[in-house]
Amino acid sequence: MAKRPVPLYDFKAFGAAIKAARNEYGESRKKVSDELYISPRYLANIENKGQQPSLQVFYDLVTRYHISVDQFFFPNSNAEKSTGRVLPFGFGMSLRLTGLGRYPC
Repeated sequence: MAKRPVPLYDFKAFGAAIKAARNEYGESRKKVSDELYISPRYLANIENKGQQPSLQVFYDLVTRYHISVDQFFFPNSNAEKSTGRVLPFGFGMSLRLTGLGRYPC
């Protein structure tokens, strides 16, 4: 069976947001990479080249800097007009239920 063609997501906007947030927090790339147990080069590639991070590193970065992923996955939607329902599920996170499925906010 042939593999379904799937366009790759461009992580450049995500990388730029992470870099801006890291600089705003006054953290060095070395400090962040040491705390996340990743190499500084890997973090630099995410920030500057839009390298696709692992799901765990993606999660660690967005939660560390309190960045909403909606702006990257749903760029044309207006968060204030959302009819989705947000339900808390612990650890300071919530679960948004929409017609598109469930995803952490």
